[in-house]
Amino acid sequence: MAKYRGSGLVVLFINPGGTAVFATNHTAFDVARQIDLIDTTSGNDADKEYIPGNKSATATLKYLDDAVQAANQGTMLAAQVIEGTYGTVTFGPQGTVTGKPKGSFAAYVKSHKFVEPFDKAVDIEVQFEKTGPMLADYGAIF
Repeated sequence: MAKYRGSGLVVLFINPGGTAVFATNHTAFDVARQIDLIDTTSGNDADKEYIPGNKSATATLKYLDDAVQAANQGTMLAAQVIEGTYGTVTFGPQGTVTGKPKGSFAAYVKSHKFVEPFDKAVDIEVQFEKTGPMLADYGAIF
């Protein structure tokens, strides 16, 4: 199996304000998927038992704010990922070239965190909350 680096990642957030493209300024992108487990333990059960419930997912994107482009691209990107914004998150771990894998889901921006440390690069951390099913899941390609 061929391995690859995360530097080829492209994240798109298609929303009413346009399409925010995070291709060269990201530092991390994490997708966490989970499912609720419903406790069905009863009576004389000695061990807990569960059945699967509803699925959910969050994605966290960290990217560097670009001071050189702050008047245009940097500000435009930040404005498209303000908390409460609804859109579609599409990500390509190896870019958006035809035949490469992709994932996609509708989401709300749950949080938007601006971090400006004294001695490090300024970055923005955005958390997306998936709503509804995955639109493109494992096995999907561009």
